Amino acid sequence: MLNYFGFYAFTLVQSENVATECSVLDACLYYNTSQLDKKIKLTLLYETLCPDCQEFILNTLQRYVWKYGQDFVDFNLIPYGNARRTQLNNTWTIQCQHGPVECALNKLHGCAISKLVYLGKWFPLIVCLEEAAKLKMDPDAAFLLCSKKKKLDKTLSISIYKSANSVEGDLIQLQMSEITENVKPHPHYFVPWILINDLSTAQLQIYQNGFFNFLCDWHHGSVPQDSAEFTNLFKQRKNLQVYKCNAIMISIT
Repeated sequence: MLNYFGFYAFTLVQSENVATECSVLDACLYYNTSQLDKKIKLTLLYETLCPDCQEFILNTLQRYVWKYGQDFVDFNLIPYGNARRTQLNNTWTIQCQHGPVECALNKLHGCAISKLVYLGKWFPLIVCLEEAAKLKMDPDAAFLLCSKKKKLDKTLSISIYKSANSVEGDLIQLQMSEITENVKPHPHYFVPWILINDLSTAQLQIYQNGFFNFLCDWHHGSVPQDSAEFTNLFKQRKNLQVYKCNAIMISIT
């Protein structure tokens, strides 16, 4: 598990000498061993009609992380974002930043993720729904289009749609709100907001630009052999030997 100090050191520790002087080299070497070939848990807090969220999902995640990094990254998407909930007489009401349509889409995303379970099924559907949202398609029409385009089982499609238009969908959104409101150590200040291995910090958001390179740096383990493109990208970086320690990066020069 990452400790909070570890991330702050990420941008500060640039050599083995510095790590030795700070008395963290042994811990780094231990971390290398303990994290070898373990997947990175990537969590994205987002809302469906946020242009920056759409860009992050359609460009950064789909084009790079999904295409090249599936073997070493686990995806966890939380569709809630900057929505706010209020309770009156034991009944929760959720207000979304971009209005009722966004609330409907957030529920649709949440229900799809919950019902489809398998990443290979729900992520392509989420991508399709975000593409449709950029075109300002009605949520129902978007779901009909995307469920056909992604060849979803009819029973599953009906189950997702019913869930998104029922109390079940409301409960899933409350679960998403709980997750969003309880990230640590920093709350989210904007969306998109990324967490790595359940760690939420403002400093992590700096790496949204060049995010795939950041994940490659973070990952400690073997290169996926079934991704030629990723292997080529990795080979370009192979002259840089890196130790990882709780998000501490020590470059040996």
